[in-house]
Amino acid sequence: MNSHLRQHGFNNPTGVCCIAPGRVLVAENGRYQLVHCHGSAYEQREPVAGNGKQGMDMVDNEAAADQARLFCPRFAVCASSQIVYFTDANCIRRFVPATKEVRTIAGVPAKLPNSSAADSSSSSKLSEAARFNAPWGLALDEDSGVLYVADSCNHAVKRVEIASGEVVNLVPSGSGLRYPIGLAIDRACEWLYCSDEGGIKRIEICSGTVSTWAGYSTGMQDGPGLSAKFSGPRGICLDYQGNLWVADRGNSCIRMITPEGIVSTVVPGGVVTQPYALDISHKGELLVTDAYQGVLHVFDLALQRPDHIKVPLSSYCSRMVQLLEAAESADVTFEVCGERIKAHKLILTTQCDYFRKMLAPDQFAEGSTNTVKVQDTTPAAFKALLRYLYTGGHLAYAAAATCSTGSG
Repeated sequence: MNSHLRQHGFNNPTGVCCIAPGRVLVAENGRYQLVHCHGSAYEQREPVAGNGKQGMDMVDNEAAADQARLFCPRFAVCASSQIVYFTDANCIRRFVPATKEVRTIAGVPAKLPNSSAADSSSSSKLSEAARFNAPWGLALDEDSGVLYVADSCNHAVKRVEIASGEVVNLVPSGSGLRYPIGLAIDRACEWLYCSDEGGIKRIEICSGTVSTWAGYSTGMQDGPGLSAKFSGPRGICLDYQGNLWVADRGNSCIRMITPEGIVSTVVPGGVVTQPYALDISHKGELLVTDAYQGVLHVFDLALQRPDHIKVPLSSYCSRMVQLLEAAESADVTFEVCGERIKAHKLILTTQCDYFRKMLAPDQFAEGSTNTVKVQDTTPAAFKALLRYLYTGGHLAYAAAATCSTGSG
């Protein structure tokens, strides 16, 4: 590693997530707060959610972040909009930095000994799948609006629809997980990786099928995944190259698993004591919370975040279809079964050798009259051909053209 920084003074830090370049959010379990860390070495910090007193606001209540009560904030994940989701007691909560509000979006608040019975009545209305028991890790499929939750003491992974709060089991209890803790999702949103008591599991999202990715028993051993050993792995995260980083809490070290499933130790024992959560900063640093030391470790490993780059869809195809249908500046007309269909020579001769020869002024009469009679087809089929040529055969528009042909 190139360098290693430590930020001390936290009280049982568990979760960490990068919310923007140079800005990190730490879930400080011992002070019941979310803490914003920034500055060149994350040395500046201030609480942004939680009033420092253990408690829990009622489900569906939205509270000012500095007045909200947190029970035991654990792991956190951040959306590109900088909205933060975090696990707390037996529920999933949302923190919005822009409005400085905290809201419970799934599950029910925990009850303190002197709390009212209202919480239990809320719990009784929930389905079994919607009840959490010590949720920890989170993974976000932002495009689908879905959160995946490691529901540790239910030995399950659950799927939460963010908009509706609906909760269903992706991996129900008894399906191969034992005390799942960390979660990470691949860039294609096809696989989840999950740390549990037995090592690292891989979950196919479309089916919920669980398989062992690395680790076969408790211990400390590098090498091929199925012969490697872990001891109480906690947080995990993926980098851009598909390497999975693991906070191996019981072995007091940080491990890495390549896309081929080879395990190695990158940060050896003694550097970290009780690593919990991991994330990768926008500068390529590996961020690690150490609950025992009360430290945020910053390792300069020159990593690359696996952020999805949002590229707006091109409007080229739709504009070309509009040009064809409006016939603006059209300079050639096709007569098909009595219907006159206008088009543009430049596009047709560029896209198709047949039209390039037909419409050449010194080859055929059509090239000089700019009128072409078409036989042995229908207007719908010919329009489908033109649509295909105008859009360059783009799949979505080719499919639409095929439908038009079939209807003719």
